Amino acid sequence: SLKDGDVAFTEMYQSVYDNLRTGDEVQLQLSKALKAWTCLLTPDNRFSLIQQWTTWCATDFRRPVSRDLWNQLWEFARTMKDENNNTKTNALAQYDQNGKYPTAIDDFVFTCLETQRAADRRTEADNNANKKNNN
Repeated sequence: SLKDGDVAFTEMYQSVYDNLRTGDEVQLQLSKALKAWTCLLTPDNRFSLIQQWTTWCATDFRRPVSRDLWNQLWEFARTMKDENNNTKTNALAQYDQNGKYPTAIDDFVFTCLETQRAADRRTEADNNANKKNNN
């Protein structure tokens, strides 16, 4: 359930989408979305992966943002937190790719998990090399 502050923030967050579009834009320009996400989701660690998300959007996604993606990103960010507003451990590993989220979020999570697995493999290889050198 949403706390009062979350309800107010959610309403404000959702209204920003329309306020940032100009003229006859159907979708929000990515450059505007990236700036807004950084401003809105960085404070209070509202979205612990905001830096990875904005980087992924700029390098991989690279297209205008639909209202659905805009709104669902905030829902996704909220699932990354526990009831005490702390980032959940292994939140990405528990992500359901068959859930309600837009494909862009699925692709982002997949990229994050692949990056994490690659880093884990490098750490394991380094640890094995260190064990050999110590023997």
